[in-house]
Amino acid sequence: MSYEPTTHAVLERVDTLTVKVDTLVSKVDALASNVDTLNVKVDTLNVKMDEGFEELLSAINLFAENVDERFDLVDQRFQQMDSRLNKVEATMVTKEYLDTKLADLRGDLILLARKSNRKFESLVEELVQEGRLAPKAARLILALEPFPLAK
Repeated sequence: MSYEPTTHAVLERVDTLTVKVDTLVSKVDALASNVDTLNVKVDTLNVKMDEGFEELLSAINLFAENVDERFDLVDQRFQQMDSRLNKVEATMVTKEYLDTKLADLRGDLILLARKSNRKFESLVEELVQEGRLAPKAARLILALEPFPLAK
């Protein structure tokens, strides 16, 4: 024999299933409510993050502008220094030029000293001729530096 459920048994099972489905529906509704709450929180977090990123980007932009201004000032100072350095280089005396000029000056000074020495020799000879200076004293005087005369 086969077991056939009664109408009452079928209705009890349907009621049990109905209760379970209702419980399941209420849990799904609660879950949907939780998902909606979570979506609101995620949206709020996204807004806050967007605001934070905007603030961060603004701060970075401000910093970059300040750095650019400072680099512009440094660049201007380097240009001024470069200009001044070019002027110094243009007017600067080279070692070769200075050596040449010093050699010329030394030569001129030696010529002047020789002329003075000739005048002095002439004076000593004149004093010897006039008898105001002894010839021995004249030889000693003329033998002195810087241009000793050997007679």
